[in-house]
Amino acid sequence: MLMDEELNDSDISLDDSVHSGENDELVNLLDVPYTSTESREEDSLEYEILHPNQLSQLMSDITKEVEQIIQIAPTYLRLLLAHFKWDKDALIEFYFEHGKAYSYAQAGIIDPMDIPEIGSKNLCEKKLK
Repeated sequence: MLMDEELNDSDISLDDSVHSGENDELVNLLDVPYTSTESREEDSLEYEILHPNQLSQLMSDITKEVEQIIQIAPTYLRLLLAHFKWDKDALIEFYFEHGKAYSYAQAGIIDPMDIPEIGSKNLCEKKLK
């Protein structure tokens, strides 16, 4: 019987630790209302369904607009835009902060200016080194 009393005392102490102040933080986190700034920003986003022709036109307009600022070939610009999920502002900011080479590398693009021409001396010299 003494053993049963000891078990009950330990059970009580375990139960007390579960309901102690240590876990009050978790309980308080559950009571946080869904009104944070981030949630309001996400809720205020508006989406629009575009017809394929409208989407193509929008992508073309974005490409032309960014091309005037960055001045790289449209093919590579579209690849960069795709990497940045067509967020032109993010692309422009990243491009000017980090430069062309790093932007290309982040998007997994090889700069065509870095590729030696076939039959050029540079290609042969690079292989010999």
